[in-house]
Amino acid sequence: MLTSIVMAGCPKNYLLVHEHRDGNQNLMMTQKYYCLGGNKLRIDTAAVDSAEIINIYRLDKKVLWTLYMDAKQYTESPLDKKTWDLVQNAIANLVQEYGKKVGEDTYKGYPCNIYEIAEKEEKSLAYVSKTNDLVLKIQHQVGARVTYQVDTVELSLVKPNAALFELPKDFKKIQSE
Repeated sequence: MLTSIVMAGCPKNYLLVHEHRDGNQNLMMTQKYYCLGGNKLRIDTAAVDSAEIINIYRLDKKVLWTLYMDAKQYTESPLDKKTWDLVQNAIANLVQEYGKKVGEDTYKGYPCNIYEIAEKEEKSLAYVSKTNDLVLKIQHQVGARVTYQVDTVELSLVKPNAALFELPKDFKKIQSE
């Protein structure tokens, strides 16, 4: 199932907010993607009934920080170019390797190409903006039934505050497991 959002040619600065819903339209998770300068990415993940986790990818410092908001703790991992490219190009790689363009549509005012990745009776449709290469919608289906959907609820192509890509001063570093 497709759940990553960023494409290869995405803008260098943006805020993108997605809501993930199950087949009954129940909210499961909200994710906020912030990109600054093309080398800093922050993903805030707030799942229903779960503590918020924030991942800050800093290619300029070659580090990934994972922040556990409820505990005010973080882990630190090395970030190499290969991992950065994987995070940045997850959907692009899937679409190029397994998908095919099946149409065009306008979503949230953006003209989009629609790509399909199908396996047996399951398929995922990804709506990719022609304007900025961001994935604006993902719909996973089994047969004709939608079982999972990701929708854009906010998109801003402005430069996010640089402080969002720094560690909070009151967080304590812990060892990753």
